[in-house]
Amino acid sequence: MDDVVEETVEDETGPVVEVEPEAPAAEVEEPEPEAPAVDVEALQERLAAAERRADELATISRRQSDMVDELHKDNRRLRDGELQQAIAPLIRGLARVTDDLHRIRLSRPDDEDLAHIDTRVREALHDAGAVTLMPQFGDAFDPRVHHAVGSAPTHDGDLDRTVAEVRREGLAIEGGKLLRPADVVVHRYVEPEILNPTGDESK
Repeated sequence: MDDVVEETVEDETGPVVEVEPEAPAAEVEEPEPEAPAVDVEALQERLAAAERRADELATISRRQSDMVDELHKDNRRLRDGELQQAIAPLIRGLARVTDDLHRIRLSRPDDEDLAHIDTRVREALHDAGAVTLMPQFGDAFDPRVHHAVGSAPTHDGDLDRTVAEVRREGLAIEGGKLLRPADVVVHRYVEPEILNPTGDESK
């Protein structure tokens, strides 16, 4: 135990009286505050609502992103279309030059200078975005990209309405727009002549 310190007080009228110090007051413990009751159902509803809102915002964000992509694509298609319209006359002019060169080269097949010029003009066409359409023998005749300028009879039914010869190649712009169809000769099926037993051809 702690030593008790005694104090002496001298009374003015009498003998000295010993006084003991007062004991410290005992501390009173305060009760802890009670935790508020938690409404679990309310919290779950708020969480579910927050999740639904997040899903809605994500959907809106995706739609906006898709719309921006479509606008960029439309803008690019518009610019490409305007550019194609602007250079189409140039491409047609170059194509006419190649046609003239082709006709001249038929009469001068060994002229290397003409061959060189023809190559350069075709390179310019390619650089301008032109695509030549050269049908092959036996390709099915397609009026969307072919222009019939003649017919060639054939006894082979499988060749009916197919390309027999190309008189002039077609021309298109990269992306599919047709500038001019290819001039072609088309096979036409004709029945073979039947010989009579005497060997004469039937009339």
